[in-house]
Amino acid sequence: AELTDADLAILANHPAIERVEILGCQFGDEALEHLSRLPKLARLNIVGARVTDTGLSKLRGLADLTILNLHQTEITDDGLEELAALPNLELLRFGSPYVTDAGLMHIAQIKSLRFLHLMDVPITDAGLESIKQMDHLESFYLDGGDCTDEGLSDLVTARRDIHFHINQQHLYDDPRGKDHQH
Repeated sequence: AELTDADLAILANHPAIERVEILGCQFGDEALEHLSRLPKLARLNIVGARVTDTGLSKLRGLADLTILNLHQTEITDDGLEELAALPNLELLRFGSPYVTDAGLMHIAQIKSLRFLHLMDVPITDAGLESIKQMDHLESFYLDGGDCTDEGLSDLVTARRDIHFHINQQHLYDDPRGKDHQH
């Protein structure tokens, strides 16, 4: 059975919930209002929902949120600005064809962010400049995008402390590429 808005409303009656995983459901932004009433929510994984900037804005008050995983969204650079209000966000994984290089400047403002994974986000080498400035970042995964080999190599050279995966592979010159197996 498909998860409904009413099902999510029931979750809001349980404020001790710390983890929510919603896989393959076709609800929209309005349903995220219910999740915003879970003050202890630390991990949120949503696959298949139509999340936009409006939905991200509903998550602003989740001070305990450390992991946010949003597949196949319709968020834009403006929506990413909303994420800067999350004081403990450590891992951000999302996909959106509407985020640009400018959106990464908003992500760079999240000082708690340690792990970033972009899926089919059409950033270019210009967007990688924001990644270089994230001195707190430990891991960067990029699947898709419009970066050149030269831009990626420049990022690796500038940030030898970051673990990189590009299209599910280590870069040939990733200094941390041998830290683990795929």
